[in-house]
Amino acid sequence: MAGYARDDWKPLRTLTINLGLRWEAQIGPYQNHFDTPVLEKLKQLGYPSGRTQDWGDFGPRVGFAWDVRGDGKTVVRGGWGIYYDEIYSNITMLEEFGDLSSPLYNASLSPSPFTPAYYIAHRDAIRNSFVDPTFTNQLLYLVSPDLKQPRANQFNAGVSHQVAKNVSLDLDYIHSVGSNGIGSWIIDTPANQSTRVSPAGQFQPAWSYVQVIGNRDHSRLDGLYVAAKARLKQIEFITTYALTKGMNLADDFWPYPSDPSNLHWESDWGPMPNDVRHRFTFGGIVPLPRGFQVSTSIQANSGKPFDPLQGLSGYNSTVRAVDPATGQPFGRNSFRGPGFATWDARVSKTFRTVKGQSLEVLFEVFNVTDRVNLAGDVGYGFNNIYGTGSTPLPGFGTASQIVLNSNRQAQLGVRYRF
Repeated sequence: MAGYARDDWKPLRTLTINLGLRWEAQIGPYQNHFDTPVLEKLKQLGYPSGRTQDWGDFGPRVGFAWDVRGDGKTVVRGGWGIYYDEIYSNITMLEEFGDLSSPLYNASLSPSPFTPAYYIAHRDAIRNSFVDPTFTNQLLYLVSPDLKQPRANQFNAGVSHQVAKNVSLDLDYIHSVGSNGIGSWIIDTPANQSTRVSPAGQFQPAWSYVQVIGNRDHSRLDGLYVAAKARLKQIEFITTYALTKGMNLADDFWPYPSDPSNLHWESDWGPMPNDVRHRFTFGGIVPLPRGFQVSTSIQANSGKPFDPLQGLSGYNSTVRAVDPATGQPFGRNSFRGPGFATWDARVSKTFRTVKGQSLEVLFEVFNVTDRVNLAGDVGYGFNNIYGTGSTPLPGFGTASQIVLNSNRQAQLGVRYRF
């Protein structure tokens, strides 16, 4: 549920102020009372397991736009606000897998000859193998009882200036600080020392371990954006450059903290997985004789960060590799994958048919130079396993596939306007 009020106020002819207040409440993730073995065990040990609804998510907003000289050639603008994100429903579903009153089960491993015919022949045995009322060796989930909606404090300021006739320059800065972000950590293991939602160590050794999902993450994003636009007779172009830096502590409910004791969360502070420091774009449209038109676009950005991990299994797979120079683990997302660049172009010609109608024939080529853009995202043909010690494996930091659909492609199109 949400409600908001807003008003635009012009105290001066050249100044507009935007004022607003939003309130919202997400009902559900805080109040699901599942009869899970984790909640029952923590309740027996004296830890809080009740859920409460958060009704206090207010988001004030204020913005302004100022025409400095009153001639529309220089405009200064800015804004600030508090914003809330939703809690995704997977959290509730994962916890419900362990509901004792009506258990649901998901299987990640199946017999090797697992075909429809095999399932029909062994249906009852397969179903019964998933049911274990003691949850022995099961991975169970716990939604932190004090879970709140993620929140961001955002600010921006910028200026637009008409440098010359039909030429303008934009400069913008953004700043965002996030809190109560969703993250996860592991409890009920010998290494666990967290006492906020559970006792230290193992309180139910029969279980594999318990994954807690709660407000672990916080983040910060700063960005500087520059854009130049020009329209010279029939020629148009725009070019942009962005310099950004995004840092956070966790990426949704995966991966787990690198410190299994849960005491040193801040050691995971590092670049966001989608942190692209530099990004450049250029686009232009140029008319040619006989009604032809050429348009082109160029985009390029630096690589995304990735974690150098050890080749371990289970939740230990998030343990970072050791820097041979210092003997200490590498920082989170301290390595960068390959950058990305592409040049696209189009040639088109428009034929006039009857009044108010036209036929356009166009030919487009994507990635004209057929540049090889290697995948830089972990999980998409990119190897971030450093090794099990301080010596990197031969394939570390290499990609085995290109970015999807980034190879050179061409198409012929027809568009009829009426």
